[in-house]
This record gives sequence, C-alpha cells and structure tokens, in this order.
Amino acid sequence: MDIKVNHLSHTYEVEVLHDVSLSLGSYSAIALIGQSGSGKSTLIRLMSGLEMPTSGTILMDGLETTNPEYKKQIGFVFSITFFISSFNLKK
Repeated sequence: MDIKVNHLSHTYEVEVLHDVSLSLGSYSAIALIGQSGSGKSTLIRLMSGLEMPTSGTILMDGLETTNPEYKKQIGFVFSITFFISSFNLKK
C-alpha cells in the first residue's frame, strides 16, 4: 500500500495542519508521535476519510479520499472504547 499526502492543510476554528506532505511505502506498522494538540488525530481522521481536508490531497494506491473505493481499503481502531450499557457478557 502506497500512501501519499500532498500539501495537506486543515482548519477547524484554527489551522491544525499546515502544508503537510509525506509518502509512506509498504510498511506493516507506522507510529505517529507528537505532543497533545499537534494534529495526529486530525491527520488520521483525514487519512481515513472521516473528514475532508481544507486543502491538499491524500492518495492511497492512487485513490483519493473522495473516491468510494478508498473507504473500502482503509480501517482503524479507535483508542477510546465505547460500551453499550445494555450489553453484558450474559447477553
């Protein structure tokens, strides 16, 4: 899998990412490390297609995040687990 991030910027009320570019070849694991508030989660949300960037492009094997086929090839696990209180081991 080849992932390319080209001149990616994203703004909520403030600019969170500014002109980020990177290229990831065929890796089995990648770590994203940075201080709290540095844009790690925003980058992951953009790369997963959950949000669209303010500007720039993200390509995975040549597919942009706006392409429906893109979302079929990407997934992630949230770091915070959410439990449904009505479910338990007995059910």
